[in-house]
Amino acid sequence: MLEKKEKIKTGESPSAKKKGKIIIFILLAIFGLTFIVVAIFMFAMTRDPAHAAMMGSHFSKMRSSFGMTNKSIENEDEVAALFEKSPVELGRRLYASYGCNACHTLDGALSVGPSFLGLFGKNRVFKDGTSAKADEDYMAKSIRYSKDRIVLGYNRSMPSFDYLSDKEVTALTEYIKTIK
Repeated sequence: MLEKKEKIKTGESPSAKKKGKIIIFILLAIFGLTFIVVAIFMFAMTRDPAHAAMMGSHFSKMRSSFGMTNKSIENEDEVAALFEKSPVELGRRLYASYGCNACHTLDGALSVGPSFLGLFGKNRVFKDGTSAKADEDYMAKSIRYSKDRIVLGYNRSMPSFDYLSDKEVTALTEYIKTIK
């Protein structure tokens, strides 16, 4: 009797409502799985060259098609020339070519990693309760050995860039200093 009254009021049966909820649940599940696949894909593309090799040539080809090779500038002479001309410009190019922009924003927006906006000189608090000032030493260690100290509120998702030259790390740091 109650079902008939409800059907008259809403124009649909309780079983139709249940089907609607199931459809919404399925759509949300598909959206969630799509999000996970895209996140894994983006994470794999920003990994270091050794990881890309382990993932197989498929991911390596994708990295290349997006300009994310293990060296954005092909030789040390070119790095040295760009560094001497403008460390900031070299850092800007490295930020884009190494895929830093996939996780680190320049405008303060939330992302996978901390934003570079106003980062340099700030006090950073880590998951283990310690802290450090974001100076040149901190930047170099965070770039090369990213898993050693994780900033509070973030996960251990950044690959280590321990293969970067001193000039490349310095250039990235000089670029980050300009993001105010």
